[in-house]
Amino acid sequence: MIIYIKRGTLEEITDYKIILNDSSSKKGDSYLSTICRFSITASGKNQKGTHKEVYIPVIVKYFPKNIARRKTFRSVDFFKTEIYFYEQIWPEMKKFKQSKIPDEIDEVPLHLYSWIDGKHDFIALKDLSYDGFKASGRDESFSVGTVCSFLELLAKFHALSLALKQSDPNFAKKAAKLEESYFSEKFECWYKNFMYNSMGPHYQKATKNLLPEMYFEKITNFFKRDLYGDVCKACRVGNKYSCVTEGDCWLPNFLSKMNEGKLVAVLIDFQLARYSTFTNDLIHFLYSGVPSDMLLKEWDNLVAHYHRSLCSRIEELGGGKNFITLYELQECMQKHALVGVVMALESSLMALLNDDEVADIDFLEGEDAVPLEDVWILPEFQKDRNEKLAFLVKHCVDKGFIP
Repeated sequence: MIIYIKRGTLEEITDYKIILNDSSSKKGDSYLSTICRFSITASGKNQKGTHKEVYIPVIVKYFPKNIARRKTFRSVDFFKTEIYFYEQIWPEMKKFKQSKIPDEIDEVPLHLYSWIDGKHDFIALKDLSYDGFKASGRDESFSVGTVCSFLELLAKFHALSLALKQSDPNFAKKAAKLEESYFSEKFECWYKNFMYNSMGPHYQKATKNLLPEMYFEKITNFFKRDLYGDVCKACRVGNKYSCVTEGDCWLPNFLSKMNEGKLVAVLIDFQLARYSTFTNDLIHFLYSGVPSDMLLKEWDNLVAHYHRSLCSRIEELGGGKNFITLYELQECMQKHALVGVVMALESSLMALLNDDEVADIDFLEGEDAVPLEDVWILPEFQKDRNEKLAFLVKHCVDKGFIP
């Protein structure tokens, strides 16, 4: 095994040890990679010549050994996007932030090392579980305060690249090179059958049984259009509000902990990262991360809280004080809702699955890709779960997000 410790931590390593830790994770939380955890204790001299001992907890994401799983979930494409984010995009964002706001926890875990050759790709990060961070559950319910903390994190992450591209227009060109890993015409055959034959019917059934006819007609027409093609185009939107987005803003990708009575959170998993309008992430999170009753009562307050956090952080970073008004943000959400809505439709379905309904993808046989719809098999939902799907459709229609 190769041991790599960033220059500046230890200049010379004289001793180290590796302790393998439990790498168990909840079934269904990670389709695209396998995870290994271990820790390193290294001693040696730093650049100042002082002897020092460093303890580094590490989490490594790497290709699944199961070839069919790897090909079914296109691990090569997703790793390529995430490694580009960690090696080319995040370092510039981090450097820019440190020049303006030093001594604040980063919005993402510390990147230690990564490797890409299409065969043995991996990403090594600091394992934040040792610092008390925990992942959110797929269907976990949170208080308004916790949801606001997650929105602040999202706003700060978005503000970083929005302010950076104001300072350095060349950054936008580099960020735009993030390769689309999910919604691209070349992946249509991979995803469209699941979208049209699995997602669509579940939402149509829930809507037909629980809502007035108008909502059934809306969601039916929504899936009858060239939905996948339209989402592909929406991902490529380039405008004033385009920034580096996380791309997969459902709850498991938020890690959090309490620190001196305040919730601290970070984002993980940038395999769907893209350069696009920030409303993609915002709408996805609101629909997949906020309980239904809270959305009804607090929608406007939550959007306003995100807006305040975004503008405040952009100003802290030296960007324009009046970058976007609340009205402009709401207009942007209205115009650019499609990506966030489709991602929320998918993740909301997945969040409703019980553990025994999630496919055990390591038992895929052979070395050929399996159609996605044959792996992501959705069971028949009863009334309680259909109510959640119907609520999502009704809210999106009422907001004008599903025309």
